[in-house]
Amino acid sequence: MRNNREFIEKVTKKLGYNKNKYTVVEDSGVYEEIKEDVINALDKGIVFIEGACIPNSAVNQVVKELNSITWDNDNGISIIVSVNAGENDTINIKSLGEINAFINLLMSVDALKPEIVEPIKEESSEDLKESTSLKDEYRKNLPNNKIGRKSDATLIKELEEAGFKV
Repeated sequence: MRNNREFIEKVTKKLGYNKNKYTVVEDSGVYEEIKEDVINALDKGIVFIEGACIPNSAVNQVVKELNSITWDNDNGISIIVSVNAGENDTINIKSLGEINAFINLLMSVDALKPEIVEPIKEESSEDLKESTSLKDEYRKNLPNNKIGRKSDATLIKELEEAGFKV
């Protein structure tokens, strides 16, 4: 990936997020404003914060305080999922593989939500006969014959000649 925008697009596409489920916070230069923007944006969903790897910047300070995962390219971009304030002395910089694993974990958490389970429909023997294809029926009844490019009419004719009802 060449830049932060492309990174954000790939992550949100993989998560299936539209613009309503994430926010991108840019460096305004004021620590309090950035932290407030991030905290307010978490109500909307995931937050991407740009400029996380610029030493001694306001964004860098916010990222160090919040539970985030950072990709170090184009001055860095952090993904913040929840606000768990804690004192970190470094930025949590990860490789794309580790970030991909993190995103897969996020997706699996969404998968843990209860889903409505439809009762299993029991199939009768008639339903099973209808669902078997003609070629499967031919292979089952005449295993030594080759199907090749035979038409359905030819398959039916050969099955009937062999004494099988189609």
